[in-house]
Amino acid sequence: MILAGLSEFLIIASIIYALKTLPANQPIMATVYRLGLLVTLFASALGGLYFLDILEVGEYHKIFTFISKHVALTAFIIGAGWSFYSSQQKKIIGLLILVSAFVSLGLNTVQELSLLSMGIMLAAIIFTLFCMSSSLSALKLLAIGTVILLSTLVWGAVISNTDLMIAVYHVCVAGFYLLAALSFNQKRGA
Repeated sequence: MILAGLSEFLIIASIIYALKTLPANQPIMATVYRLGLLVTLFASALGGLYFLDILEVGEYHKIFTFISKHVALTAFIIGAGWSFYSSQQKKIIGLLILVSAFVSLGLNTVQELSLLSMGIMLAAIIFTLFCMSSSLSALKLLAIGTVILLSTLVWGAVISNTDLMIAVYHVCVAGFYLLAALSFNQKRGA
């Protein structure tokens, strides 16, 4: 699974870019999005080692991918998008979405509810897009990133080669993280 392994490094690169460039506006929320990014970074590093048959870390990769899927991506979106939540009411909604992601993570350890986690992640993205209406350039970048991320649903159904399918998924995830980081770096009102 060489393509799957090598493509993990695209996710790692996009996350490192996000970690280096995203502003730390509010310390608690900066910690939230950084932890979300670090969980996914660790999952990708383990995935690269696993798919390239360097180390047998498949179980650890599954655990960190599980956490990334159910809460880390939502934490990244809410934490990094925090500066776009212009009112106290929007900040409360953002926190409720974040808490929902943690509840979903807990529920998914007992019963498979992937659609719930995906719905919460999409709610975080849609809510953040709504809050970005004052910055057209940020809105466009996050919207394009979201389309790329959601395209993984199509690629998963179209591509039959497992190695290629996982690699395309990784490229889409990396594209999302890169465009989201560029989006969150935009100034409000730009």
